[in-house]
Amino acid sequence: MWNIAWSAEPVEAQPQSSDIRVLIDVSGSMKKNDPKNLRLPALRLLIGLLPPDASTAVWNFGTKAEPIVELGLANEQWKKNARQASKKIHSRDLFTNIGAALEAAIADWGKTPSKLNQRSIILLTDGMIDISKDKTQNAQERSRILNKLLPQIQQNGANIHTIALSKNADHEFLQQLSTKTDGGFEQTDNAEQLERIFLRLFEKTTKPDTVPLVDNKFLVDESILELTLLVFKPQNARPTEVIEPDKTQYQKTNSPSYAKWQSEKNYDLSLSHVQK
Repeated sequence: MWNIAWSAEPVEAQPQSSDIRVLIDVSGSMKKNDPKNLRLPALRLLIGLLPPDASTAVWNFGTKAEPIVELGLANEQWKKNARQASKKIHSRDLFTNIGAALEAAIADWGKTPSKLNQRSIILLTDGMIDISKDKTQNAQERSRILNKLLPQIQQNGANIHTIALSKNADHEFLQQLSTKTDGGFEQTDNAEQLERIFLRLFEKTTKPDTVPLVDNKFLVDESILELTLLVFKPQNARPTEVIEPDKTQYQKTNSPSYAKWQSEKNYDLSLSHVQK
């Protein structure tokens, strides 16, 4: 009935946390390729899933890169600010300056890999290098990114995960960014797939602990203090309901104080602190 994924945070912290930089294309062509602005709920899904020890920042990029969520740990306050800031995503800019976006993302990284954080960049675009009406300048910028910026990112030990939201995007360029940094490449012509793509990239960038779901049931080890339940809902589905081992039942409208519920058109996300 539902496509459900869930992750759990163990008692002991992982030795290395995540540093994730998200870059969202806001060029005018997005009006065609993402007419419902589904980048918003997709980004909010990623925000909701992030563990509190992840350092994260988000930029819009078009003619230039504009920070919409400043770098910070993904705690409750940061997530609240980030969900509000997601409304700044638009489709009005004239150009697609991927180089400026990458430079903004790595500006504070230095030149060596971090011993504390696994660094990742998530780049969502529907186009190609477009900084000028002069094709020669665009070709030079493409070369600069591949021959100058990409080696800097490789030296940092960072992964670039790219999403091409159009069959007309520069797939070869985006694949080079990903493959040469051991990142992932995703391509779709359907913005409806963005939420599931962001879920896959969350799993790649944070490597959460998960358990299988069998017959709509799952078992949680007693060492688990916190769990996240993600439910992708089919159209016209009845409300998502959680039934706990003691037969306590709740939905979004009557969820207990230890469960925080985020609901979008296509999914529900519930973060619960396990009751001992």
